[in-house]
Amino acid sequence: MKRINSHSVPRSMFLSQIVFSGSCQLRLMLGASRVPKELRTVPRSKNAITLHALAAEEIAPLAGARVSAFQSAFQAIVTWGTSRTYREQLMRDSGFPLPKDLPAFLVINQLVYRGLATPTSLADAVDTTRSNMSRIIARLEDAALVFRAHDPRDARGTVIGLTASGRDLGTRVLDSMQDFGALDGWSAQEIEMLEQLTIKLAMTLDAFPNHPLTVTAGVSFNPVERPPAAVEREL
Repeated sequence: MKRINSHSVPRSMFLSQIVFSGSCQLRLMLGASRVPKELRTVPRSKNAITLHALAAEEIAPLAGARVSAFQSAFQAIVTWGTSRTYREQLMRDSGFPLPKDLPAFLVINQLVYRGLATPTSLADAVDTTRSNMSRIIARLEDAALVFRAHDPRDARGTVIGLTASGRDLGTRVLDSMQDFGALDGWSAQEIEMLEQLTIKLAMTLDAFPNHPLTVTAGVSFNPVERPPAAVEREL
């Protein structure tokens, strides 16, 4: 290996040459504590394989031709709508007062659609534990965004709802979602058809045993059942 004279080249060029020679040599010549963070290389995993050694069919998406274009599109929409990037954008656009608290934002969003919800159902909806949900609710209470009330269906339980400030915030969240949901280039007839078919799809899925959409999302799509908002009138 060609030896590099550190005194004959600019320091920036010297470091660049050393990086290409390997991080071990860099640590030996400069000392690990003096290596700039951006120049430290990440060791390659011992279990990593060479990608170009695989056949195309071994790395192609399994879905491919196995699923319809509708299923692929629906999966993409759900993935985008539940992504951290999209949610954090909504937090900024709505002026969410706890800008670093994504779990708290998700709870507010649930209450926007549910009106009232138990801590257990909220924990299931945002994929967290019951104990962590208690901490999230406490943070929202400290921010005067939610309240607790006795659950009329369970004397030992409580339900969570939005305060006046929380409802104002929820309105801003909905307005931000409307901005993202603008369908430029769609006719009124196309939008109406999309709405009707989406509602029909939700009702069809919720007709499965145990009403999965109603249980998970807290919004009833069964026309013969009372909506969750009826609970609020009983308090």
